Amino acid sequence: MNDNPGHIAEFEKLLTHNLKIPPNKVKFYVYWVNKFLEYRKHRSFSSLDQIMASYLNAIEQDSHFSDWQVKQAAETTSGQSKNSWAIKV
Repeated sequence: MNDNPGHIAEFEKLLTHNLKIPPNKVKFYVYWVNKFLEYRKHRSFSSLDQIMASYLNAIEQDSHFSDWQVKQAAETTSGQSKNSWAIKV
C-alpha cells in the first residue's frame, strides 16, 4: 500500500466513511498499517492473529517506539481495523 497512492487514498476513504475514523487520526492508521504490511512481507505465519501478535511484540521490543506508540499501533491494527484490510493493499 505504501508504494501506491491510489491504494492509500482508497484506504483513507474506507477509514473515514465506512469505519468512521476521525480525519485527524487517519494518518496514524495508514502509518501503522504500512508498518504491519512491511513486517508481514518478510515473514510467514499460519494466521492473521499469529502475525498480529508477532508484529505488536516486535514493536514493543523496539526501543524507537514509546509505550503510547505501541498502544496506538495495537489499537490501529486490531479490532475493526482488520476488517478494513479487505481492500487490495
